[in-house]
Amino acid sequence: MQIDRKESFIIGASIIVLVIVLIIFIMNGKHNEEEPSRPVTSEVSPAVETPQTTEQKEDTKAKIHQEIAKRLERFPKERHNSLRLSALMDDEEMHEEARELAHKMALEGTQEEKADALTAFEWLGGKDAVNVAIGMLKGGDEYLDQRASDVLGHLIQEDLMKDEDLMTTEMWQSLFNQLQDDTEIDSYMVLLGGYPNETSVPVLLELAKSERKELVDKALEHLGSIAYGEEFSTREEAEKWFKNYFEKEASKNRQTQE
Repeated sequence: MQIDRKESFIIGASIIVLVIVLIIFIMNGKHNEEEPSRPVTSEVSPAVETPQTTEQKEDTKAKIHQEIAKRLERFPKERHNSLRLSALMDDEEMHEEARELAHKMALEGTQEEKADALTAFEWLGGKDAVNVAIGMLKGGDEYLDQRASDVLGHLIQEDLMKDEDLMTTEMWQSLFNQLQDDTEIDSYMVLLGGYPNETSVPVLLELAKSERKELVDKALEHLGSIAYGEEFSTREEAEKWFKNYFEKEASKNRQTQE
C-alpha cells in the first residue's frame, strides 16, 4: 500500500514530536538527579532560607538567631562567638549583624576571635573594616599584626579595582603613622601610587608634614616620582609644583569640554 505525501508528512511530524518529548523527559530527569544541595559553610549555619518579602525578613532573622543559639549548645562556650559570626556570614541578610559582632570581637575578643573578626571584615569590606585592620596593626601580637596587614592589603587592592573611594586621607595618615619598618612603608607607598594623582598627592603632602624624617623623605621622593622626576627638598616646593600642575590640568579639561 502506498503512502501519499500528506500521510508521510503527518507520520514524520509525529516522530519528531515524540523524539522532542523524549529528550525533554530525559533532560528533566537528569536535572533532578544532578541538582546540587545547598552548601553548608558553617558548623552551626541554620537551614533557614531567607525569604524575599520584606514582611518576613524580621521573623526569619529571629528564627536564624534561635537556630544558631540551639546549635551552639553542642560546642564549648569559648567557640560561640566565632561560630556565630561564621553562621551570620553565611546569609547575606545577616551581614549587618555579622558586622556588629565582628566589631565586638575585634575590640574585646581573644586572639582567635580577633583573627576571625579580621577574616569577616576582609569579606564585608567598608571603611570600618579598614579602620579595624589599621587599629590592629602593631598591637604587639605578631600573628594579628600580619593578619591585619594581609587584610588591609586586600581591602586596598579591592578599592583600587572597584574605585569605591574607600581610603580617605586621614586613613592613609593613620596607616603610615602605625608603620615603622621601611619595607612596609615602601609597600604601602606603592599601593598608594596606584591611585589617581588627585588622591595620592594630598596624602603625600600631608605625610610630608610628619615629625618623622623617614616619612617626610619618602613622601617627597614619591611626590618627585609623580612629578616626572622632580626633586623636592621641602613640602612647600612640592605643594607649589602640584598646585600649578593641577591648575594646568583643570584648564586643559575645560578647553576639551568646550
